[in-house]
Amino acid sequence: MKVRAQLHDGDALEAGVTLFMEETHRYDICRRGDQVVARCTAGALSSTAATTAPDGPVVLTIETRPHPNTPDLVALGYEDAAGAEHVLAEVDGRYLSTEVVGGFTGRVIAMYARGGNATFDWFEYEPDPPDRQEP
Repeated sequence: MKVRAQLHDGDALEAGVTLFMEETHRYDICRRGDQVVARCTAGALSSTAATTAPDGPVVLTIETRPHPNTPDLVALGYEDAAGAEHVLAEVDGRYLSTEVVGGFTGRVIAMYARGGNATFDWFEYEPDPPDRQEP
């Protein structure tokens, strides 16, 4: 699965895209001020990685990738003006699973803004290829 969303502008303190199970189990890629931030929260554990955001609108990305020892890996990143992808974090997908977190809805993808408003120009979702989808 791959998600891409172009965050244009706004006055939000933070705005981005999240892969979400619940408030305490989520992976976010966002723009916060002049930085692009990847934040991974799994229960009481939280980790962030950040870099300087490109000028103008920024394309935020979340991609799941196969892994031999875990259900999947989740890559959080952004694209520069030339379209090259930069991964800020690659994390174990099992912490966003019903086996770990509980519940019944599974992962949810969403755009969000905190502390103000944000404008997204577009949002793209590409599902896993058929050979990676569960039956």
